[in-house]
Amino acid sequence: MDETLRQVATRLGRPAEKLVELDRRPLRLLTQPGSYATLTLRDRDTGQILEPTVDLATGRIVDATEIRQRERDAIERRGALTARLRRLLLRHPDVGEIQVQVTKTHGAQSQVVTDPAGVLGLADDPDVVRVDTTGEVEVFD
Repeated sequence: MDETLRQVATRLGRPAEKLVELDRRPLRLLTQPGSYATLTLRDRDTGQILEPTVDLATGRIVDATEIRQRERDAIERRGALTARLRRLLLRHPDVGEIQVQVTKTHGAQSQVVTDPAGVLGLADDPDVVRVDTTGEVEVFD
């Protein structure tokens, strides 16, 4: 039994040996620090299914809805990003590379291939007024 499951059991007030981990899904984020996962647990005695989201560094149970909202807000604040690119970054924060069209305040345009963090960096540049994907983007999970 791993330490995260022990910590979660303690926080849930249940004996760790009474919980069975069925699944562990990472909560993929781009702007929020930390590493999170949602655990699917079954209580051996009651059969109850629990799905806490956990800060993997501390074992602390966190509110996944709140974390996702902070992520959404952080990406929405970057006005240079087009709506299509925002949606892509929210759905696929760990996509490898994205080719984007960057438009600067004086009208100059360039195409850049970068990762999602690089896209956010471009959007944060005060000389950049628009960042968009170049054509259709396909992501294969």
